[in-house]
Amino acid sequence: MAGRSGAAALLIAGEAGIGKSRLVAEASVAASDAGTYVLSGSCLPLSQGLPFLPVADVLRVLAVLNEGRLAKDALAECPPFVVAELARLVPELGELGDEGSPVVSSDGWGRQRLFDALRRMFAACAAIVPVCVLIEDVHWADPTTAEFLDYVLASGHTTGVPLVLTCRTEEANDAAQAWLVRLPSNRRVRRLDLAQLSRDETADQIGLLLGTSPGPTLVEEIFRRSDGLPFFTEQLVAETDAGPNSRELPEGLAAVLRARIGHGDATSAEVLAALALAESPLDEAALVRVCARSEQEIRTALRDLAARGLLGRPDAAGRIGLRHALLGDAVASQLLPSEHAALHARLATAMADRNQPELAGRIAQHFRAAACEEDELRWQIAAGRHADAVFAPQEAAEHWQRALTLCADASSDQLIAGMSMAELYAAAEDALGAAGDEETGLALREEALTRLTDLEPASRADVLRRAGDMRGVSDAERGLDLLGQALALYETLPPSRGQIETLRSMAVILQNEGKQKECFAVVRQGVDLADRGGFRDAGIQLRAVKALCGFDAGLVEPAIEELSELYELLTDDDEVDLHVWVAVCISVILATCGRQTEVQAATARALGIAAKRGMDQSFGVGVLRSNVFESLIEIGDVESAGRLIDPLSAGDPSVGTRQNYEARAMLEMLRGDLAGADERWATLHTLPPAPLAWRASMFVQEAEFLLWAGRPQETVGKCRELLNEAIQATGGDVSRDPLLPLLAPLLNLAVRGCADLAEQGRATRDAQLLAAAREQADALTAIRGCFTPEPFAAGTRGGIAEAAAPLWEAEWSRVRDDSSGEVFWPQAAVAWDRLRQPHRAAYAHFRHAEAALRRRGPKNAAGESLRLAAMRAKEHQPLTRAIHNLGRHAGIRVTDVAEASGPDEQAAPGGAAAVHGFGLTARELAVLRLLAEGNTNAEIGAALYMSPKTASVHVTHILRKLDVTSRTRAATIAERAGLLSGEPLNKMPN
Repeated sequence: MAGRSGAAALLIAGEAGIGKSRLVAEASVAASDAGTYVLSGSCLPLSQGLPFLPVADVLRVLAVLNEGRLAKDALAECPPFVVAELARLVPELGELGDEGSPVVSSDGWGRQRLFDALRRMFAACAAIVPVCVLIEDVHWADPTTAEFLDYVLASGHTTGVPLVLTCRTEEANDAAQAWLVRLPSNRRVRRLDLAQLSRDETADQIGLLLGTSPGPTLVEEIFRRSDGLPFFTEQLVAETDAGPNSRELPEGLAAVLRARIGHGDATSAEVLAALALAESPLDEAALVRVCARSEQEIRTALRDLAARGLLGRPDAAGRIGLRHALLGDAVASQLLPSEHAALHARLATAMADRNQPELAGRIAQHFRAAACEEDELRWQIAAGRHADAVFAPQEAAEHWQRALTLCADASSDQLIAGMSMAELYAAAEDALGAAGDEETGLALREEALTRLTDLEPASRADVLRRAGDMRGVSDAERGLDLLGQALALYETLPPSRGQIETLRSMAVILQNEGKQKECFAVVRQGVDLADRGGFRDAGIQLRAVKALCGFDAGLVEPAIEELSELYELLTDDDEVDLHVWVAVCISVILATCGRQTEVQAATARALGIAAKRGMDQSFGVGVLRSNVFESLIEIGDVESAGRLIDPLSAGDPSVGTRQNYEARAMLEMLRGDLAGADERWATLHTLPPAPLAWRASMFVQEAEFLLWAGRPQETVGKCRELLNEAIQATGGDVSRDPLLPLLAPLLNLAVRGCADLAEQGRATRDAQLLAAAREQADALTAIRGCFTPEPFAAGTRGGIAEAAAPLWEAEWSRVRDDSSGEVFWPQAAVAWDRLRQPHRAAYAHFRHAEAALRRRGPKNAAGESLRLAAMRAKEHQPLTRAIHNLGRHAGIRVTDVAEASGPDEQAAPGGAAAVHGFGLTARELAVLRLLAEGNTNAEIGAALYMSPKTASVHVTHILRKLDVTSRTRAATIAERAGLLSGEPLNKMPN
C-alpha cells in the first residue's frame, strides 16, 4: 500500500470468512499512519448492472478527501478532458476543475478516453502524495471495471498508485473466474492466497478473543465447526455462553451462511439437507436412497451445489460433503422438526443397509435424532461392541452409557439385543475403566449393586465382585465385605474365573492393608482353584500378588525371579490388564529396592501394548506410568519424565488420574515452579482419601516440595501424623506390610524438617523455635523405635537402607549443630551414588560442603563437595539454586551449575521474614549483601563508594552482631534469616 514493493497490484484471495477484509482494514490503518492515502471502493452483486461502481466509489472518496484539495490539485495537473470524463462518473468532480466538453461514445474509443482520464487522475494524485487504491470483492466486478483494471495494469500505463484487490475464490462466476485466473499472469501483479488457520492457530485466535487460554474441548469444537475460518471462529467464540456443543448459530453468522445457501430447486434443497444432517460425506448411491430421487436428478443437484461453492472436494471414495460444517448448521436450522426426524430416519436406514460395523455409532445417532429409541438401543449396543473391538474405550464408554440410559425402565433379568442387564453394566464399567474415568465407573458399579438385585447367583456375584473391587480402593472394609458376599455366592457354583478374580481382589486389598497372613491364605486358595480349573490368566494375577507378599516378607530376589518368570509366560495376545498387573508388581519391587535403572525395561512392553490397544488412560496403566516416572526422577532424568507426564496432566485431576497429577506436581517443584506445585497439591487434596500406604507414598513426594518451599513445620507435622497412623494400623509390626519401605523416607524427611527449623531458630535467635525443633526430633526418634523391624535395618530393601541410615544421622547433626555430619554426609552421598540416584547424592554432597564450611574446615574440601553436588543436581532447580547460593556466599567457584534465574527467589527455610533482630544498620545490611555475594573488602568499598578499610570495619561489626567468626557463616545466617531479599543494592542509601 505504501508503494515500495515494486508491484502494481496485490490480489488477496480466499473464501468468505478467511479474513481478507480484516487484513486490508488493518493494513489501511498502518498505511494511513505512514502517510499514504487509501482510496477504497467495493464491488457488489448488483454491480454487474452498474458499470464502474467501485471506481466511482474511489473517486467520491477522493472528491471529499481534505475537503477536495487533493482532487483539485491533481485535476489542475491534468488535461481539461479529464475533468469532463470523470464528471460523467462523479459529477461533484466537475465542480473542482475546469470542465471541458465530454466526448460521449459507446464504442471502444469512448471507453479508452475514460480509462485514460482515470489513469491520468491517479498518476497526478501519486505525484503529489502517496496514494493507494483498494477495491474489495472483485469477484463481483462488472466487465467494464475488469477492463479498466486490465488497462491500468498493462505495460506503459503506469500510474504510480498501487492497487490492492480482494476476491472470494468460491463465489466468482465463470467470466470473473477466468479473469481472476488470468490476472496474476501479469508480472506486475502478485497474488496472496489466505489459507485456513490450523488448529493451533485457531486456539491462539480463541485465546486472544477470550483473553485467556481456552480449554482443549472448546478449541476442538470451534475448530471443527469453523474449519479454521477466522470470521466463523470469532462469531462462535462470541456465543460460547451457549456451550461448546450448542448448534445455535450467531445471527450475524447465520445470515451470512443463509445468503451463501441461496435458493435452489427442490432436489438441490433435499440433497443439501441430507448432507447437512449426515454430518459426513455421502456417495451418490446413498443420496439416491435418502432423497428418493433418480441418479440423474442427484447428479444435477450436486453440480448446482458445487457451482454455488457449497460442496467440498470428493474424497478418495467419491463421497461428497458440505464445504463447511457450519453450512450444515445453517441448513438444519431452516428445517421443520418433522423434516428433521424423517430425514434422520432415512439416513439411518440407508446407512444400516450398508452392513458396515464402523457406521453403527452414526446410525445410532440418526435413530436418536429421529426419536426411534428401540432402533437406537440396538445400534448403540452394536456401536459399543465395535468400539471395544477396535480398542476405542472412550467411544465405547459413551455408547454403553447411552444404552444403559435407554434401558432405564428395563427389569433386572431382561435381555436386550442378546445381552443381560448385568452384561450391559459390565461392558460400560470396563470401558470407563479403560478410558480412565474411574469415578463414573464406580458410580455405575454402585448403581448396578442397588438396581440388579433380582439376578441368578452367578450374575449377582459378578455385580458384587465388581463393586467390591472398585470400592476397596478407598474403603477397604466395604470392599472386603462386598467381595465376601460375592465369594459366598460363587462357592455355591462350579469354579469360575469370577471366583478366582474375587480372591485376587481380596488379596490385593489385604496386602495393601498389611494383613499378610490373611492375604497369603486367600492367594493359596485362589492359586489352587486356578490350577485345578485351568484358569491361566487369573492364576498369573494371583501368583503376582503372592510375589508381592513374599517381597513384603523380605524375600526380595525370589519375588523378582517369580515375577520375571510370570512375565515370560505372557504373549502379545494376552489381555492388557494382565500385562499391566505383572509389570506394576515388578516395577514396585525394583523401585523399592533402589534398582531404578531397570524399571523402564521391565515396563516398556506392557505400556506399548496398552497404547496400541487404546488403554493408555486406564487406572492400572496410570499406576504403571507413575512407577516409571518416579524411576526417571530418581535417576535424574527430569526431561524424559516431563515428556511422559506433561501431555497427560492438563485440566483437573480425578481419582483415576491422580497419579499423573502427583507426578506433575513433582515436576513443577523440580523445575523450580514452587507456586505451580503448591496449586497442584492443593487440588489433589480435594480428591477422596486413599489407603494409608498410598497416602504415605504420595506425601513422600509432597514433603520434598514443602521443604524446598520453606515449610518445614508442615512437613514434620504430616510425617508424624502418618507415622502414628501406621503404628495404630499395624501395632508397629511392619515386617510384612507395604508401609515398611516408606518408613525410612518419612522419618528422614521429618528430621530434615526439624533440622531446617533448628537452623532457622539459630539464625533468628529464636530459642523457643530451636527448642521445639529439638523436641520434635526427639519424638521422631521415639516413633522410629516403635517399629519392627527397624526401618533403617540393612538388607531389608536392597541398598536403600545403606543410604537412608547415614542420612538420618546426618540430618540429626544439623539439629544438634555438631560436627558428626562431616562423617555421615559423605557416607550417604556414596550410597546414593552407588544406587545411581544423583539428586539424592547431590543433596548429601551439598550438605557436606555446608557442614565443612560451618566448621571452618579446608575450603578445598568444601569446594570439591560443592562441585560434585552441582554436577549431580542437574534438572533439580531448587537444589541447584541452593548449591549456587552457597558457593557464592563462600566465594567458591562452582562449575557445571546453572545460574539461578534472576535474583534469589527461594524463601529461607521456614519462611523467615526480612525483619531481623540483629541491630544491623541499613549501611551494614548493604555491606552484608555484597559480602554474601563473595565480594572482597575492596570490591565492597568500590560498590558502595567507601574505602576498603571502612568496608573492613563494617564487616567486623556485622560478624560481631551476627555472633559468627567467618564471612561464610555470616552469609549463611543472613540468608536463612531473610536478610538478603530486600531492596536492590543500587537503591540502598550511602
